[in-house]
Amino acid sequence: MNQINQDAQSKKLISKYWSDFRSGSTWNFYSSKLRNQRDDAWVKPEEWIEHAKMCIESNTNLIQALEILLVEEKEQYLDVAEHLLSDWHKSGAHDPYYYFDVMARLPKENSIRKEYLSSTCFKEFMVDDGWGYSNSARTALINADDQCFLEFLGNFIDDNFKFNDLSDDVLEEDILPLFIDLGRKSENYVARSNNDHFKEFCLSYFQKDELVIDKFLNGNLEEDNRQIWIGDNIAYYSWVLGWNDVIDELKNKDWYWMSLFSDWWDDYENNNLLVWSLYSNDNILKERASHIMQQDEYNKLDGAIVWERLKLMGTCRTPLPAFYLAG
Repeated sequence: MNQINQDAQSKKLISKYWSDFRSGSTWNFYSSKLRNQRDDAWVKPEEWIEHAKMCIESNTNLIQALEILLVEEKEQYLDVAEHLLSDWHKSGAHDPYYYFDVMARLPKENSIRKEYLSSTCFKEFMVDDGWGYSNSARTALINADDQCFLEFLGNFIDDNFKFNDLSDDVLEEDILPLFIDLGRKSENYVARSNNDHFKEFCLSYFQKDELVIDKFLNGNLEEDNRQIWIGDNIAYYSWVLGWNDVIDELKNKDWYWMSLFSDWWDDYENNNLLVWSLYSNDNILKERASHIMQQDEYNKLDGAIVWERLKLMGTCRTPLPAFYLAG
C-alpha cells in the first residue's frame, strides 16, 4: 500500500463527491452522522455551507442544498424553501419523500408540511412500506427534532412492549428499525426497561452468532437456519444507541475481528468500517479503506472518509490477515 497514492486517491474521490453534489448526481451525506461528524477529518461544516450556497446560486441540486442550509443558516433560507415547495406542490407533488427533509425544517403551520408530516400522519410512518416513504418521513422528523413525533414514536415503541406479545421476529422486523432510527434519543423517549430489553435481545443473538462462528473458525461448521443474525450489525447498533460498553467489549474479541470484512460479514454498506473509524486506528481499517477506494462501486467515497480519519489519528502496525479484504 503506497501512502502517497492512497492520499491522492482519497483527495480525488472527495473532490469528485463535491462535483457530483453540486450537479445533484450523488447522495447528500450531510445528515449521515456515520459519514459526517460535526468536525470530521474529511469535511468541515463551512464546506457543506459553501457548496450548498453554490448550488443555490447556480440553481442546481436545490433540495439537497436546502437540507444543509435550513440547519446551518435557517432564517436566511426559509423563504427559498417555501417557494420551492410551493412550486413543486402546484406542479403535481410527485415523489414527496424526496422533499421530506426540507418540509420537516419548515414552520409547523406551513400548509404543505401539515399535509405530509402532521401528527395525523404519524401512525402510517411506523410501518415500513418497502419503498422508503415511511422511513424517509421518520428520519426527517427525527433529524428535525420534532418533539411531537419523537414523543409519538417513543410511546409507540413502549406500547408495543406493553400490549403485544413480541416474538423475536417481530422485534427484529418491526421494532428494531424504529430503535435504530431514533438512536440515542431513545434514552429520552423510550422507557428504560424497554431500552434494556432491546439491548438484551441484540446481545443474546450476538452470543449465538459467536458460538456458531467460533466453531467455524475451528473447523466445525454446523448448520444454523436462524433468520436473525446480529453480529454483522452489532457495532453499528452499539454506536447508534450509545452502547459504549459493547463497543469496548468488541475491541477485545478476536473472533469478531477475524470475522469482520470476511465472507461471514461482507460489510457491503461499509457500516462497520465507518463505525470503527470513529473508535480505532487499527491498520486493519486502513487496509480495508484502501481496498474500498479501489472498488468500482458507488460507495468508494466511504474508503476516502475512513482514510482521512485514520490519517488524522495515525495508525498502528498490525498484521493483516488475507481474509480481512474479502467481500
